[in-house]
Amino acid sequence: MTPKNAILEVAYLLDVEGILFPPGVRVRKVRTDLPGLYWIMDRNSSRFYVGSAAKTIDDRWKYHLFRLGAGTHPNHLLQAIYNKDSTRLSVEGLVAYEAVERDELLAAEQFLLDKYFAECPGDFMNIRLS
Repeated sequence: MTPKNAILEVAYLLDVEGILFPPGVRVRKVRTDLPGLYWIMDRNSSRFYVGSAAKTIDDRWKYHLFRLGAGTHPNHLLQAIYNKDSTRLSVEGLVAYEAVERDELLAAEQFLLDKYFAECPGDFMNIRLS
C-alpha cells in the first residue's frame, strides 16, 4: 500500500461512506489490535483527538493512558480532561490496516487533519496539526 492508497481509503471512508464524522456516527466496528488511525473522544463533549498507531491502536491507547496517569502527556487538553475525570476519555479505531508503513499512516493522519480541521476546528484537541 502506498501513502496515496492509505489516503484514498481514509477519503473514501469519510466522504463516500460518511461513517467517521461527526464523532459517534458508526456503521462498523474497527479492530484495535492492528495498526491504524484512531480518535480519543471526550465523552462529555464532541471534542476529539486524532492519532495514528504504527503497532496497534490498543498499544498506542495504553501509552496515552500511561502518560496521562503520570501527568506527563504532551497534550495539555487531554491531560486537563483526564485530571478532572479519567473516565471521560475513550478510544475508537477509525481505520485499521493488516500491514502498513509508518509514513503511510502519518500521511493518512495528516490528510484527515487537513481535510476536517477547517470544518470543525473547535472539536479537535490536537495541539499540533502537522
